[in-house]
Amino acid sequence: MNGRKRLEGTWLGFSGDTPEERARDRFRQKYGREPERVVWWGRWLYAGPVGENGHNGHNPATSLLRRVEASAKAMTPERARQLILQLEVNDERGA
Repeated sequence: MNGRKRLEGTWLGFSGDTPEERARDRFRQKYGREPERVVWWGRWLYAGPVGENGHNGHNPATSLLRRVEASAKAMTPERARQLILQLEVNDERGA
């Protein structure tokens, strides 16, 4: 290795051309909370950690509300329907 410590846990990774704010926004959208840190590791950008043992530690049903609150979009009936359909698809995949 090159003398650097490893990142512990599971992190959401991004290409080097991703702005830090976009990485924070994507992490918030995906996990319903702010990342503890956003760090550069070589040419790659990481947000996280995701959670203990690689699990994000959230219940998809409760994270729906967090994702809605984190979203800059106004909650309309159509937006609510889209979020519910996305939740159902994730449940079918076992996510």
